Amino acid sequence: MHLYSDLIAKTFIPDFNISYLLLLSSLLYLIYNRQIIGYITIFLAIAIFISGTTSEAYYQQVLPLIIICVGVFLSHFLNSTRNIIIFVVTFTVFSISYLYKTNFMTGVSGYGITLSDKIDLVKKVGYYPQYFKVIAPGQEFSSITAPYEYLFWYHYKTKKPDTFVVLNEYLLMVE
Repeated sequence: MHLYSDLIAKTFIPDFNISYLLLLSSLLYLIYNRQIIGYITIFLAIAIFISGTTSEAYYQQVLPLIIICVGVFLSHFLNSTRNIIIFVVTFTVFSISYLYKTNFMTGVSGYGITLSDKIDLVKKVGYYPQYFKVIAPGQEFSSITAPYEYLFWYHYKTKKPDTFVVLNEYLLMVE
């Protein structure tokens, strides 16, 4: 269940409660107006939850139906200029508040640590190591070291031979 709620929230609006409110409103509206797409979506969701397997593979089957449900709901709800303005202002306020709450989605759970945190890690080392490893989200990609290589070069210019350092972004420390 958590997998779907996370994927649904990231698909529509970052704030989890608003995403579910929009989805629930859409489904209730479609069922109230006897739209077949609402029934199909609820049937598919119930079938997936009854089977007990909440795999990401099912998300591709549910997503188009969710998008259609929300689209139909919004097309009926946004039929006047006043409703469009209310929706855009509400969406903007919640999106901006989410960005401020998550420090603009930085940190280990977001897009990564900030540049100032990376500079602090480099300064903790105190020299340009010949070899280093970065422990961070995306560490399986070789490009994860590129910002640190530049920062080491910028601050220390020459490599110190036969040195090895591990930079841990999760703990913001040097090992």
